Amino acid sequence: IRPMLSNFVQLPKASIEGHLKGNGICHFHMPKEGEKIKILADIDFEPSNLTIEKLRLYNSGSLNVNFSSESGFLMQGLDFSFYNKDLDLSYLTCKIGQVSYDLNSKNYFLKDTNIYIPQSLKTSFEKLDRFKSICKYIELDDDVDLMCDIQFASDLSRLEIFSNKTCFALKGKKHNLKDLYLDLRDKNCLLSFDYFYKDKFYKIKNDFNFGKEISAKTSFHEEKSQNIKPLQISWIVDENKNLLIKEMIGYFCGTDFMFQEDIDKLNSNKLFGSLKIDNTKLRGILPKNIEDSMKRFSVGSGYEIGGNLSFDFSKPNFINFEGLFSGKDFELLDFQFKTMFAKFKILDNFIQISDFKISDQAGIVTINELLFQKKNNKWQLNMPVLKIKDLRPSLMKPIDKPLDEMTPFLIRELVLKDFKGNLDNKNSFSGNGYFHFINSFKRGHSVFDFPADVLSRIVGIDQELLTPVTGKMDFNVKNAKFNLSKLTDSFSESERSKFFLLGKGQKHYVDFDGNIYLNIAMKQYVLFKFTESFVISIRGNLDDPQFNLKKKRGFLLN
Repeated sequence: IRPMLSNFVQLPKASIEGHLKGNGICHFHMPKEGEKIKILADIDFEPSNLTIEKLRLYNSGSLNVNFSSESGFLMQGLDFSFYNKDLDLSYLTCKIGQVSYDLNSKNYFLKDTNIYIPQSLKTSFEKLDRFKSICKYIELDDDVDLMCDIQFASDLSRLEIFSNKTCFALKGKKHNLKDLYLDLRDKNCLLSFDYFYKDKFYKIKNDFNFGKEISAKTSFHEEKSQNIKPLQISWIVDENKNLLIKEMIGYFCGTDFMFQEDIDKLNSNKLFGSLKIDNTKLRGILPKNIEDSMKRFSVGSGYEIGGNLSFDFSKPNFINFEGLFSGKDFELLDFQFKTMFAKFKILDNFIQISDFKISDQAGIVTINELLFQKKNNKWQLNMPVLKIKDLRPSLMKPIDKPLDEMTPFLIRELVLKDFKGNLDNKNSFSGNGYFHFINSFKRGHSVFDFPADVLSRIVGIDQELLTPVTGKMDFNVKNAKFNLSKLTDSFSESERSKFFLLGKGQKHYVDFDGNIYLNIAMKQYVLFKFTESFVISIRGNLDDPQFNLKKKRGFLLN
């Protein structure tokens, strides 16, 4: 058959052997002088002993072939299983809706191709030396059922594959792809697909060049970022099969990369540059435990890291970084702060932040060291000491909102010690500390000021008696709460009354969500208006505290 068909069709160079037995209709148009013979055929074949190279093919059913010596052929009914003496291919199948060949373009087209690849096939390929190195990177957990269209040139100079939808399981995780496209020609290859992750599809494009070494550019695209340069990673695989990252530039999901290879350390997987971060967009692609932590602490935009980025692909956690962590007009805890600066290090299974400082009109925060460490597949936080100086809550600027009127409440000093816990479990955090506060001038109000509408119900009460202007509060952290344990040295103006925590009943706290439970008892040193003692109850949350004032009967002085 090959010598005859070669007059009309350019056949693949692969060795094809076997028998075709069939019947049908053939039309021959005898040529005039200078013309070629014209043939039309419609034949049903039963193939037997069909072999391509060393691969035996078995077809389920007959093949129908329509052939034209002027346009090409169309073949239907291909439903193959395979046999090879070196490989167990018993469950590998390939079903093709139709195969056509176009004489003008000299291209083959395989439409509605269904390739079923069993998970067990990997074991067979691992026995062959030439596939061992590739198979170690493939860990299929299930069979692969691929539906695609394939087009290739008769001289195999070009191959194209398109698949609307692909699904497979790898390393215990299911992967869904759509619009997969492969274009392989000469030494160049384009591979693109949309990858489904956390309810969204992200387009990933790969441009390969195959020479002495493999060079590639991988880009990551979002659906709504057409006017933004997408993140592009340039990399190579050298002659020793080492993966080397050369450059990372562009934007993806709230991250803006600008990392380039260190010219003094070429081909060492060491880059230098910066990364700007908008966590409101980034957290959507992070693992759920980290995403939940960022939401809990309202970590937003305005962050940047800069320094040395390196990769060690021999380790499971292959990313290392050492440099600076900074912020400008950055968002945290639903507020926007002016500046932040720290040293920053990422090594295997831990993140270290040191010499951390926030400077803002609302106050100054310092942390000598903050450590995130992964143990038993869980991230833990350890912060030996946090200090806050001159914190005025009324000057903390809410995100996208103007400042309210400044109030007198000022935390002169806050110290939190031995703060640690598991990021997956807010109830695991522990620590202890104290803060000093002052409340010295008379405009505005704070959580320690008592509203005039409450006081007006009690005739003759001087508001200054019920407003602490100074004090120290001790606290500890447990069960997602700052448990308030002791209030000392707390007095009203001119020390005419003293305040302390009521010792009976439920323990006092402010929880991680800002909810308050607080009962403050007061004793007074003045006798000319009234002699009763009072309990001031504070409920609600820090944004909208609710006050209640009542007399304390049978009151015992501390």
